[in-house]
Amino acid sequence: MIDPQDIETGKSYACHFTVRDIPLDEWDRPAGLYSLSDVPIKRTGDYEGFGFIRTRDTAQRLFEVEDTTKTRRTWIVSWDDCRDIDLVEWVEDE
Repeated sequence: MIDPQDIETGKSYACHFTVRDIPLDEWDRPAGLYSLSDVPIKRTGDYEGFGFIRTRDTAQRLFEVEDTTKTRRTWIVSWDDCRDIDLVEWVEDE
């Protein structure tokens, strides 16, 4: 796997990530995806996802990650809460 400081400009990367201590609904999804009234908040907890790394802030050790699996949201995540960073290989459909 790749370390955050080894990411090269101009290449695409993805990772698994954890967003800590956020409001979750009864299905452990981030609450308030559309508005704060769409699904009631049941608890606070951690959300795990997978997505593309859009930007990297080396000074604050943060990634902007676009969740491609569940929420389709963009999250700001600490490098410490990202794992399995790897290059994205784009394949065109025929």
